[in-house]
Order: sequence, then C-alpha cells, then structure tokens
Amino acid sequence: MISRLDEDSDGRIQQREFVRRFGEHFKPLAPLVPQQLHLTLTGNKKEMRVTWVTRGAVSKAAVEFGTDAGLSGFTSVVAATSTYHAGTLFPWVGWIHTAVMSSLNPETKYYYKVGANSAGGVWSDVRDFVTESASPKPVTVALYGDMGTVMPFGFEVSAQIISDNHVAPYDLVVHAGDIAYAGTGGTWEFEYFWDLFFRQVEPFASRVPYMTAVGNHEHYFNFSSYNARFQMPSYAPASGGNGNFWYSVDHSYAHWTFMSTEHDYSPGSAQYQWIQQDLEKAAKNRQNVPWIFLVGHRPMYSSDKDEYSSHRPGAPFATAIEPLLVKYAVDMYWSGHMHQYERTWPLINGTAITYDNNKYMHPKRPAYIVQGTAGALILEQWVEPQPQWSVVRSQEYGYGRLTLQKSSFHYEYLSTLTNLVIDEFWLYQ
Repeated sequence: MISRLDEDSDGRIQQREFVRRFGEHFKPLAPLVPQQLHLTLTGNKKEMRVTWVTRGAVSKAAVEFGTDAGLSGFTSVVAATSTYHAGTLFPWVGWIHTAVMSSLNPETKYYYKVGANSAGGVWSDVRDFVTESASPKPVTVALYGDMGTVMPFGFEVSAQIISDNHVAPYDLVVHAGDIAYAGTGGTWEFEYFWDLFFRQVEPFASRVPYMTAVGNHEHYFNFSSYNARFQMPSYAPASGGNGNFWYSVDHSYAHWTFMSTEHDYSPGSAQYQWIQQDLEKAAKNRQNVPWIFLVGHRPMYSSDKDEYSSHRPGAPFATAIEPLLVKYAVDMYWSGHMHQYERTWPLINGTAITYDNNKYMHPKRPAYIVQGTAGALILEQWVEPQPQWSVVRSQEYGYGRLTLQKSSFHYEYLSTLTNLVIDEFWLYQ
C-alpha cells in the first residue's frame, strides 16, 4: 500500500517532500499577477461568478470568456474591485476582483481568463468550467470541513481533490466552515494564510464552483476576511438570506441550504425564520428538485467527547433546528467542526432507524455526516460506548464524495493516506 504522504510510505510528510510538492504556493507573485481564482454559483444557471486577487492596485479589471480555448470572439465583463483592512501584526494588503459571466449556455465548456485591460495589465492562464445542464442530471460533489493549509494536511487533502478531479471531474465543492485557519484561537488572525489557502485550492476552485458555510475560525475582525473574499448568492431572488452567512442554491437534483452555526438560530431569530421559509419553499418544489440538504459548520450529532454536550440528543442546536428538518423532510445535514468523520443512522431526537448493507431505504427522517477531516489537526477522543445512533466513526485525513442521482445517492469517505474508501453508504428516497 503506497502512502500519499511520504516517499518512504510511512504515513508522515517530511520537510523536503513538502517543499518539493507544495513550495510553489509559497513563492511571492508580482503585484499585478492575478491569483487565488475561484468560482461561485450565483443562483442563476446561466451565470458563473469568478473572484480573484491582485496584490497591487489595477484599473479596468475584467474577465474574458468564451467557448473556445483560444478565446476568439470572447465576451468581456468588467469586474467590481474592493479591499479590506484587517489582520494581526501585518494587516492584509491586496485587491479583490469579482465578475459574473452571464448568458451561458447549458452543459457547455467555457474558457476564461482574468486580468486587467489597463497599461501593464497582467492576465491569468486560461481556465475552464462546465455549466449545468438545462434539466437535472447526475452530479458529483466534494464535501468537507476544517481544511486550512499547513495544520498539518490541508495541502494533502487539496492535492487529493485535484488528482481525483482530473480523473472524474466534480460538479460542485461544498466546504462546511473553518476554511483557511488564518486564526486558530484568541484574537489573532494572519491574513497571509487566507492567501495561501486560496492558492492551495485554486487548481480545482477555479474550475468547479466553491460553496461555503461559515465556521468559528472565520469570526476574526467580525468575519471581515470571510465576507470580503467570498460572494455567496444570498442576493438571488430564490435565496434571500444574509450575505455569506445563510443562503441557498439549487444545483441539479439538490436544494442546498447553508446556515450559520455562528449566529443566532433560535426560534424567532432572523436566521431561524429564513431557514423555515427556505425549507418550506424547497419542500413545495421537491417535484422539480427532489433532494434537500442542509449545511452548517457545527454538528447536530457527534459522539466526539469534546463538546459532546452540544452535539447530543436534546442539546440546544438539535432542539432548535431538528424539528424543521423533520417537518420539511430534509434528507441530510453535513457539518465539520469536530476533526473526525462520523455517520449516523437516520434519526429523530436520538431515536434511529437501522438498515442492512449501509443502504438507507426511504428513511423519511434526516441523517447526519460530520466530515471535519480535511486538514486540521486530528486529536479526538470518542464517547464510549458508541451511541446507538452512530454508525461509523473514524479519524483519518480525507474528504467526502457525493454521487447524486434523482432518487438515490452514494456517499464515500475517501482516505488521503491510502486513496481507499473508508466508509460508504447509499440513501434511497
């Protein structure tokens, strides 16, 4: 069995190997060179948003896109440019550019580059992405939380996703909070790690839409970095919501509702009312979009000993939100926060229904996945004995792959160390 992490196959990464494989991400780029490209859905299937950074100020920032690799007859869209001022010791210096490519045809490969139409403007290499089909079709989604960069294996999991994306391209990436780990405790946040993170994921985030939920490690400086660097589709008419904190989007067969576990979600709060309205609307549209998924950072159920009182049946989070999941027949809740993987049976208030052969057959109640294994330090302890509602628990770096069809899905937990499937299950509506 060959390890992904070390030439010696001992499951550890050595300094020389890390530099050889990932040192390019640490090299300074010229001030006007576009970097950190990432795509985002807008809520309109005929659009795709691209966001990028330059260290220096540029004028006439733009994206050029078209359907041939040479970009002959391209369309140009002027970008909106902004910056922010936050950071510990070395406040961030840079400019964020974002533009929406529109009037896109369905199920079509588009090519694009970003840069500036001003004197001395520099352009990126040409990237590509594929638009959604006009009617839903099977898609594949990468899911994870708690990635970061060098603490210690965010680069490794990103490399795994890059490699897997070359073999079988993803249609969507969902990151359930704790993104760059620019701040890891206290009040200090180092903006350099945000830059490093986006350079780390750029090889796939510049080709696959990258959707996020906010986590506790995004809270620094009142979420300034998170809000400046992401543009989630809360403005879309079908979504509403609140900036990057809570919003929703339809993609193929699934309605994805993203919530903030870092803001008030108690009954009567603005977020709670929005979640209720969004799920009600999604439930009424199930004939067209049959799956309903909720994504948040903190788990509703986890048997990790740390914070167990917050992630057990009857805890405030489950007491507040689980009734909405049951009422509107939400199929799954995905989260991170705990640096482990855990899969539950379909359950309500800790009462689970069990199934044979890892096949959940028409459960009519939500199940829960914690996938906080994408790079942050894993040093967890489990509650013993394992609760009846918990099926599989693991502590190994990796991420989740969801293969979604109209009336069933297949979920796999992929090991970064071995490239093997650690756990898998099927859910049939």
